[in-house]
Amino acid sequence: MKKVYRRLVLICAASLLLQMCSVSLRAQQQQQPQPQAQPQPEQEQTDDVVRISTELVQTDVTVLDKQGRFVDGLKKEDFELKVDGRAVEVGFFERIAAGSLNEEAQLAAARGGSRAKTGETAGTKPLDRGRIVAFCIDDMHLAFDSLKRAKQAITKYIDKEMGQNDLVVITSASGQVGFLQQFTDNKDVLRAALARVTYKNLDPRDIDRPPMGVYNALLIDRGDPAVNTYFIDETMRQNPGMGFPTAQAIVKGRANVLLQQMERTNRVTLSTLESLARSASGLAGRKVVFFISDGIFLDPRNGTTLEGVRRIVDASARSGVVIYSMDAKGLATGLPDASTDVPFDPSGRMQQAQGGELAASQDVLNALAVDTGGRLIYNTNAIDTGMNRALKETSLYYLLAWRPSGEEGRNKKFHRIEVGVRNRPELSVRVQRGYFDNAPEKKQPEKKQTAKQPAPPDTLRKALGALFPQRELPTRLALSYMDMPTTGSTLVASMKIAGDAIKLQEKDGKKSGEVEIIGAVINSEGKTMERFRERLMVTPGAPASQGDRPDIVYNYRATLKPGLYQVRVAARDNTSGQTGSAAQWVEIPDLSKQRLSLSSLIVGERKPYAAPEEKRADALVEGVMVSVDHSFERSSTLRFLVYIYNAARAATAQPDVALQVQVFRDDQPVITAPLRKVSTESQDLARLAYAAELPLQEMTAGQYILQVTAIDRVAKTSATQRVRFEVQ
Repeated sequence: MKKVYRRLVLICAASLLLQMCSVSLRAQQQQQPQPQAQPQPEQEQTDDVVRISTELVQTDVTVLDKQGRFVDGLKKEDFELKVDGRAVEVGFFERIAAGSLNEEAQLAAARGGSRAKTGETAGTKPLDRGRIVAFCIDDMHLAFDSLKRAKQAITKYIDKEMGQNDLVVITSASGQVGFLQQFTDNKDVLRAALARVTYKNLDPRDIDRPPMGVYNALLIDRGDPAVNTYFIDETMRQNPGMGFPTAQAIVKGRANVLLQQMERTNRVTLSTLESLARSASGLAGRKVVFFISDGIFLDPRNGTTLEGVRRIVDASARSGVVIYSMDAKGLATGLPDASTDVPFDPSGRMQQAQGGELAASQDVLNALAVDTGGRLIYNTNAIDTGMNRALKETSLYYLLAWRPSGEEGRNKKFHRIEVGVRNRPELSVRVQRGYFDNAPEKKQPEKKQTAKQPAPPDTLRKALGALFPQRELPTRLALSYMDMPTTGSTLVASMKIAGDAIKLQEKDGKKSGEVEIIGAVINSEGKTMERFRERLMVTPGAPASQGDRPDIVYNYRATLKPGLYQVRVAARDNTSGQTGSAAQWVEIPDLSKQRLSLSSLIVGERKPYAAPEEKRADALVEGVMVSVDHSFERSSTLRFLVYIYNAARAATAQPDVALQVQVFRDDQPVITAPLRKVSTESQDLARLAYAAELPLQEMTAGQYILQVTAIDRVAKTSATQRVRFEVQ
């Protein structure tokens, strides 16, 4: 790669900036081809992993040896599958690597679909697609110390373990995370989401004496003689003259109130986890959910917790979710400590009854994990180690699919799944243990609209608010922040719609189309700061020189205060009715704090037929267009631009800033260029510009990250910006 390092060439920044800020709308310039089938949205492709009736039912299986290592090399005939105790023939079998490019294609094949193109080309690419990981923090059942341990472990994962292409979400049972509760690869968003989760003392409370806990209330409701007589005796002792029936009624009433409070918190917590599992169906592949709690007690006599667990298991089976429950109490003995308010009991009646409290608090956690193919992680203060081991355990799995019997789908009951490996009793088999017959209702296909028929008013809004990008109409988004001398902090949202996907209609011998776009800039609290909506007319022009119909590019500028923002955009072809959407995050720094800061990395592409390198530096901008989708041909050259703010002044009144340029693939550096000093000649010292280009000919196809680090050698500080790009 040394050859690549030497070819990092300083280029003119001002001209590139002018191209970046221009607003362009390029219409189609070729005759309309024959209509082609459009791919379905990703959410529809992956919804309903478990399907009943004549379609295959599928589940993923992890097989581990005694050392916790994945057992590779197993075949379909090695597995024994039972549904509701009845042996079932395995109709489809395959080994899958979670987070690989092949995973989505293999899952589609198991559902009877065709393999995606990635299945033919993935051999030359590492795990570019990334893992899908969710953290569900049960802040309604977490003590202060437990929450602290959980946040430390998640922070460590974000900073050190999160992969380059991983998608991660942080959610809490009480809803503290709010608008930031979204799957993202942006670590700043995840850190901000985690910071919102604070201690909430929501445990069921009883202020009477002697103190009664939830586990005491459960034992009283079950008629435990030792606990009942203790509380009745103590109630009568503290209330001289009170009779046994009155004391018994008071104790029973206190227990009922606690159990009702427990039921409410349990319902909210499990509903959050179920919602997370169901929403994950919009993403293809296996998802790992870490459910972090201090425990949930099960009240099978009066509550709905057991039904809630079954619904979560069903949602997990349909969405490809594996839950790893984590008891955040850490090393636990089951004995009370000095901070625990426990009843005074010289007789020892309560001590024996309390012995089962720790295990009882873990029953629900264990059921959630085991029944979804995961496991319970407990009795450890190093829960981050448990997370890493869980991710390793779930990185490979076997996919089994079978055709359901005629009975399934008729009675809408919960079906139990059992999977074993023949003649290998020493192996540990983890599998999603069941599902309901009643699958979620499928959305009815939207009626196609003609150009004369206006779109339903909520179509674009639905696409704008979708959990995951809509893919019918290919739509891409790029955000670029910079500080302008006249307007200050300026955000440019560049939106691109695939020109080939726009359908043209012919009227009076002329062809035209219409695209409607909508967008919003939203702050981290979920408040909309800016809105835009446009209707763009598309007409064909002369044939394009390169044989492709040009794309539609629309730019929107917004002047914003410092903070974390998300930009959402959606587009609709008013002729075909197809929609597309995209969303991205951006953080605008507070330059008033005088800290070294960088603008966004603005990237473009110079095609191989553009101006050659031998030309003078100020002509290198010829043939370069700023890229919205950050997808480049291997034969081209990537070009980037960055601005440096608040660089300290040396004794010579000139800043001394050096830049380090690196390129990463799967978290490994593939290019590290030598430090290059930023020239201050003829520059605005408040906004130092630096631009360079990087030939892509020696890079293999795949996903990369361009990282630029500015080092202020006067102030001894640094700042970093990163941007993703793809080499085709």
